[in-house]
Amino acid sequence: MAILAVSLLAACSSHKTLNNGNQTGIKTPASERSVAQKAYDHALYQSNVVSKINFSLRTKGKNISVPGSIHMRANDVIRLQLFVPILGTEVGRLEFTKDYVLIVDRIHKQYIQADYRQVSFLKDKEINFYTLQALFWNKLFAPGHDQLRESDLKAFTVDESGQQDRLTLKKGGMDYEWCLDKENSYVRNAKVSYQSATHGTSTLNWAYDDFRTFGSKSYPHHHVLTIQTTAPKQQRDMTVTLDMNGVSNDTNWETRTTVSAKYKQVSVDEVLKQLINF
Repeated sequence: MAILAVSLLAACSSHKTLNNGNQTGIKTPASERSVAQKAYDHALYQSNVVSKINFSLRTKGKNISVPGSIHMRANDVIRLQLFVPILGTEVGRLEFTKDYVLIVDRIHKQYIQADYRQVSFLKDKEINFYTLQALFWNKLFAPGHDQLRESDLKAFTVDESGQQDRLTLKKGGMDYEWCLDKENSYVRNAKVSYQSATHGTSTLNWAYDDFRTFGSKSYPHHHVLTIQTTAPKQQRDMTVTLDMNGVSNDTNWETRTTVSAKYKQVSVDEVLKQLINF
C-alpha cells in the first residue's frame, strides 16, 4: 500500500503571458482535443503488462529496497508482489481489482480485503480502480469514469507554452494535471491534488521515465510515485520507485489471489504499519 503513498515534486512549466494580455499556449477547444487526442492515442494495445521490478520505498528515517513483480490485466487487476532479496520468498502482496483492495502480509500471516470506500486514502481522494489503472498504464483518465472516451477530451484545458504540454482538469475539490512529452505525447507526469480546510493539502504525483518500445507503442520502465500530506500532526512524505525489467504481454497467470484460511483478517492500518516496518 506504500505504492499509494507517493508524490513527485517536479512541476510543469507555468502559463506565460504576452504583452498584449493574451495567454500564450492556452488553446481553443479544438486545439485542446488535438493535444489530448495524441495522448489518448498513445495508450497501449496490450491486455497484459507483466514484469520483474525493483521496488524501493523512501520515507522519514527509512529506506527499503527489495525485488518484486507486477502483473496487470486491463480492466481487471493490478498486482504487486514483494520478495526477500536473494531468497526470493514473498513478503507482501498488493492487489487491486474493480471491486476490492487486497493486502497480504506473508510475514505476519495476515491480510485485509476491503472495497474502495473502506480505504480512507482512496475514498477521500475519489481514487478508484480505473484511476489507479490509468496511472500504472501511463494513460489519461476521466475522474469517476471506468474509461476515457474521445468525447471526454474536450473537458481538458491545455497549455503548450512550456517544455512539456500540460493538460489540466478540475472536479469538485480535486485538481488533476498531466504533463505530456511534446515529441511523443506520452504522459511524463500525472498529479492529483486535494485541498481541505481541516485536513490540509494531499498530493499524489506519478512520474514516468525510461520509455521503451512495447508492441507498437512505448511504455515507461521507471515509475516514481510520491504522496505528500500537510494535515496537522499527520504530515507525510513518501516516495516509491518502481524499476521494471523484462516487460511482457504474458497471459499465463492467475488474476485472483486466494488467501489461506490460516491467515488472519485485520484492519487496513494494522497491515500497513506492519508492511512499512518489515
